[in-house]
Amino acid sequence: MPKRPAHDFVGCFAGATATAALAPDGLPAFFRALETASGGIGGVWGSRIPDSLEPATRGPNHRAFAHSLVAGASSVIAARAHARQGQAFCRARAAQAVSGALEHSPGCPTRLWLQLVGFFFTILAGLLAGVAAGFISHLVLDGLTPAGLPFL
Repeated sequence: MPKRPAHDFVGCFAGATATAALAPDGLPAFFRALETASGGIGGVWGSRIPDSLEPATRGPNHRAFAHSLVAGASSVIAARAHARQGQAFCRARAAQAVSGALEHSPGCPTRLWLQLVGFFFTILAGLLAGVAAGFISHLVLDGLTPAGLPFL
């Protein structure tokens, strides 16, 4: 059975990869890197969700709904349906904040605040895709063990 470090590593990789793959072509390099890095962090968080919901207190047979094929399929469907919309919303807010920041002088507190808001929404866009990919990566790793995953 994969341990937490394995889930964290694969979740980080899956989250960063999914986030980078979903990034639009015109996204500036700094924002692409920030979004991808936050996707990796989200992947680690997402990979911990199944064991947080169903801790391994009963040994290897702790897998129930959060570790099921139905949960995995549902998360794939939900991610495909909503992750892109959520990311588009966050990217639009980030672009709006950054462009608004450029209207203020460099020493203005409003400019700093708007830049921070832009960073926040960029990070959030990465986290959205990363968490879903990390959750799915946990189920894939557990599914490859001899115990497998329950259907429901």
